[in-house]
Amino acid sequence: MIPVDETSLRTLLENIPVGIGIVGPIGMTGTIKPEGRTVYCNKQWIRMFGFDANAVKTSDEATRRLYPDAAVRQKMIRLRSEAVNRLRDGKGSEQMEVRAMGANGRWRDVVTGTTVVGGRMIVTMFDISKQKQAGDALAALQGKGISGPERVALHRSGSAHQLVAIEAIVAVCGDDKYSMVITRSEKYLDHRRLRDWDELLHDRGFVRLDRSTLVRLTHIKGLTPYGRGARLAILDSKLEIEIGRAGRERLEGGLGGIGAGSFLL
Repeated sequence: MIPVDETSLRTLLENIPVGIGIVGPIGMTGTIKPEGRTVYCNKQWIRMFGFDANAVKTSDEATRRLYPDAAVRQKMIRLRSEAVNRLRDGKGSEQMEVRAMGANGRWRDVVTGTTVVGGRMIVTMFDISKQKQAGDALAALQGKGISGPERVALHRSGSAHQLVAIEAIVAVCGDDKYSMVITRSEKYLDHRRLRDWDELLHDRGFVRLDRSTLVRLTHIKGLTPYGRGARLAILDSKLEIEIGRAGRERLEGGLGGIGAGSFLL
């Protein structure tokens, strides 16, 4: 465990791209006690929701600001209470997707989580508004019969969804827990296992080089030996893909009609 002093922890909280609000104390039922106060809001929270612990001093007032509708507000209070009690029972706290009222009366789509430290509730808010808008716009176009590139939503462990065109995917590397999806410009973590991607991309021109790598050969421009394996250069990209010995041997053996002599950089 890495030792962290208070100053370093505060710097981390202030600069993390996730809204963090701390309220408390928490009662026996898992809800905030009547005297509960807003203890802390980080910079991202203030940017998203337009208030801090000085402007909104009580947890009740903060909840009313975030969820103006009474029914939604009571639902969120209940869900956070259930999350607190799960944590007390030694169970994990699940994240959920909700809408909260942001600064200047703008609604925000967020992924939120709840945890408990020192008898206080820590609420995290990760803004996914742009991703949701992109997904809604794509769905609207498809509903009108306007076709766009087929996309897949990438995410891991409750993180924000990132829509990526399947045609933009160059390779997928992974194992039985998660995968790394590689395009010409970015790398994205995803919750799917490699075998899930193998099924999804089986008719898209991808080849399973070894146990951990799927590659679209038409997007690969060359191979450079690297230890017992190799590094694959991607067309029109500075990114590279590392493969093991088995994958290198398959490529150098002429996989997909590509001979070793013409493929090596």
